[in-house]
Amino acid sequence: MQHSVISLLIVVLGASVAAFCAMGLRQRTRRLALAAAAAEMHLEFNSADLNDLPLRYADLALIGSGHSRRADNITTGRIGRWHVRVFDFRYEAGHGVGRLTQHYSAAVVDLADPMDSLLLWHKGDIKNAPLEARFGDGDAGAWTYLGSEAVAHRLAHACAPLSDLAVSAQVERDVLLLCCPAGRGTKAYIQLMTSLGDVLAALAGHAPTATPRTN
Repeated sequence: MQHSVISLLIVVLGASVAAFCAMGLRQRTRRLALAAAAAEMHLEFNSADLNDLPLRYADLALIGSGHSRRADNITTGRIGRWHVRVFDFRYEAGHGVGRLTQHYSAAVVDLADPMDSLLLWHKGDIKNAPLEARFGDGDAGAWTYLGSEAVAHRLAHACAPLSDLAVSAQVERDVLLLCCPAGRGTKAYIQLMTSLGDVLAALAGHAPTATPRTN
């Protein structure tokens, strides 16, 4: 009996070590793929969050959601005239046995032109939407929005090519956030990053709807 228990423990331990090694290998392979995609766009990649992005952007609805918030795999640089940050973001919702970890690919852009505040959430991801996004002012195509109707339709039009990713967005304090649910692969992150230029160009094709702020 004792030998059987010891053998079982050895098997369980071996399986755990193998699973841990496989997970580490997958993460390393994914990071190498993200770094290569960033390099192709002449952007910088760092696996660690050196600027505490969850704290820096905590006033954005997604980034301020839940608890145990963490960002990593950060890509930074310029796309056209915009400074961008693309990263993996995760947070925990709920507590105890009901606790869930939510994973997103996210991009934060410093806007060159100010726009009115807006929270635009894709209906395909509405079950995970921040509370305020579930009680919006109206619909804009595949999205529900809270805030400026004009900006909602402009941004929905700009994000239409990314609708298959269920991309959501927020404009706040001259910052644009784009985000989408993400699995363990690289598709969502890379597609979001490589499409940023087109989204921003489409958005810039219209006159700004807010008066620039003065100090």
